[in-house]
Amino acid sequence: MDSEVLKACPFCGKRAAVIATRPVNKKWIEYPLCEYCGAECETVEQWNTRPLEDALRAENKLTHDLFWKVTDAISDAQEKYDSGENTSLAYLLEKLKIIASE
Repeated sequence: MDSEVLKACPFCGKRAAVIATRPVNKKWIEYPLCEYCGAECETVEQWNTRPLEDALRAENKLTHDLFWKVTDAISDAQEKYDSGENTSLAYLLEKLKIIASE
Protein backbone atom coordinates (compact mmCIF):
# COMPACT_ATOMS: atom_id res chain seq x y z
CA MET A 1 0.00 0.00 0.00
CA ASP A 2 1.17 3.51 -0.75
CA SER A 3 0.28 6.32 1.67
CA GLU A 4 0.17 8.85 -1.18
CA VAL A 5 -3.01 7.25 -2.56
CA LEU A 6 -4.90 7.95 0.67
CA LYS A 7 -7.45 10.75 0.74
CA ALA A 8 -7.84 12.93 3.81
CA CYS A 9 -9.42 11.27 6.83
CA PRO A 10 -13.13 10.62 6.16
CA PHE A 11 -13.90 11.39 9.80
CA CYS A 12 -11.84 14.45 10.81
CA GLY A 13 -10.76 15.70 7.36
CA LYS A 14 -7.07 15.96 8.29
CA ARG A 15 -4.35 14.82 5.92
CA ALA A 16 -2.77 12.68 8.59
CA ALA A 17 -3.50 9.27 7.09
CA VAL A 18 -0.74 6.68 6.99
CA ILE A 19 -0.48 3.00 6.27
CA ALA A 20 -0.05 1.22 9.58
CA THR A 21 0.64 -2.44 10.27
CA ARG A 22 -0.51 -4.86 12.94
CA PRO A 23 -0.39 -8.60 13.47
CA VAL A 24 -3.49 -10.61 12.58
CA ASN A 25 -3.44 -14.42 12.66
CA LYS A 26 0.36 -14.56 12.68
CA LYS A 27 0.59 -12.22 9.66
CA TRP A 28 1.23 -8.51 9.46
CA ILE A 29 -1.52 -6.60 7.68
CA GLU A 30 -1.48 -3.04 6.41
CA TYR A 31 -4.41 -0.69 6.92
CA PRO A 32 -5.12 3.06 6.68
CA LEU A 33 -4.91 4.96 9.97
CA CYS A 34 -5.43 8.65 10.78
CA GLU A 35 -2.64 9.77 13.08
CA TYR A 36 -4.75 12.78 14.13
CA CYS A 37 -8.03 11.20 15.29
CA GLY A 38 -7.16 7.49 15.29
CA ALA A 39 -9.78 6.46 12.72
CA GLU A 40 -8.97 3.35 10.72
CA CYS A 41 -10.40 1.15 7.96
CA GLU A 42 -9.64 -2.33 6.77
CA THR A 43 -8.64 -1.28 3.23
CA VAL A 44 -7.51 1.78 1.28
CA GLU A 45 -10.60 1.37 -0.92
CA GLN A 46 -12.87 1.69 2.13
CA TRP A 47 -10.86 4.68 3.35
CA ASN A 48 -11.08 6.48 0.01
CA THR A 49 -14.77 5.75 -0.65
CA ARG A 50 -16.85 8.93 -0.46
CA PRO A 51 -20.30 8.22 -1.99
CA LEU A 52 -21.81 11.57 -0.98
CA GLU A 53 -18.79 13.49 -2.23
CA ASP A 54 -18.88 11.60 -5.54
CA ALA A 55 -22.61 12.30 -5.93
CA LEU A 56 -22.09 16.00 -5.23
CA ARG A 57 -19.28 16.19 -7.78
CA ALA A 58 -21.52 14.58 -10.42
CA GLU A 59 -24.35 17.00 -9.59
CA ASN A 60 -21.92 19.92 -9.72
CA LYS A 61 -20.78 18.85 -13.20
CA LEU A 62 -24.39 18.70 -14.41
CA THR A 63 -25.06 22.17 -13.00
CA HIS A 64 -21.87 23.51 -14.58
CA ASP A 65 -22.77 22.04 -17.97
CA LEU A 66 -26.33 23.43 -17.77
CA PHE A 67 -25.00 26.87 -16.85
CA TRP A 68 -22.82 26.97 -19.96
CA LYS A 69 -25.63 25.74 -22.22
CA VAL A 70 -27.91 28.52 -20.95
CA THR A 71 -25.09 31.07 -21.23
CA ASP A 72 -24.47 30.03 -24.84
CA ALA A 73 -28.19 30.27 -25.64
CA ILE A 74 -28.35 33.78 -24.19
CA SER A 75 -25.23 34.78 -26.12
CA ASP A 76 -26.72 33.44 -29.37
CA ALA A 77 -29.95 35.33 -28.72
CA GLN A 78 -27.98 38.52 -28.02
CA GLU A 79 -26.16 38.14 -31.34
CA LYS A 80 -29.49 37.76 -33.15
CA TYR A 81 -30.84 40.84 -31.36
CA ASP A 82 -27.70 42.85 -32.21
CA SER A 83 -28.06 41.87 -35.87
CA GLY A 84 -31.59 43.30 -35.92
CA GLU A 85 -33.58 40.09 -35.81
CA ASN A 86 -36.84 40.53 -33.91
CA THR A 87 -37.02 36.81 -33.16
CA SER A 88 -34.28 36.81 -30.53
CA LEU A 89 -36.65 36.29 -27.57
CA ALA A 90 -38.55 33.52 -29.34
CA TYR A 91 -35.21 31.98 -30.34
CA LEU A 92 -33.96 32.12 -26.76
CA LEU A 93 -37.15 30.57 -25.39
CA GLU A 94 -36.95 27.76 -27.94
CA LYS A 95 -33.30 27.07 -27.06
CA LEU A 96 -34.15 27.03 -23.34
CA LYS A 97 -36.99 24.57 -23.96
CA ILE A 98 -34.55 22.27 -25.77
CA ILE A 99 -32.04 22.53 -22.94
CA ALA A 100 -34.74 21.84 -20.33
CA SER A 101 -35.87 18.71 -22.17
CA GLU A 102 -32.37 17.18 -22.29
